[in-house]
Amino acid sequence: MNHLGDKLYEITGEKVDHYLNIDFDGFSKFVDLLGGIEVNVKEDLVDTQYPDNNWGFITFSIKK
Repeated sequence: MNHLGDKLYEITGEKVDHYLNIDFDGFSKFVDLLGGIEVNVKEDLVDTQYPDNNWGFITFSIKK
């Protein structure tokens, strides 16, 4: 195994024969090709400490 395969085995206990390294754009396109992913969110998400890119924080929220 290679270094990544060794680390994945250490974390999961599963041998990894092959893997694919892609950027987020590639991942997004791959998910789209599969028809998307359905996510069931049980509650609203509220983060009162979301960075505002000006050394401060804002409240960021997403409704379920």
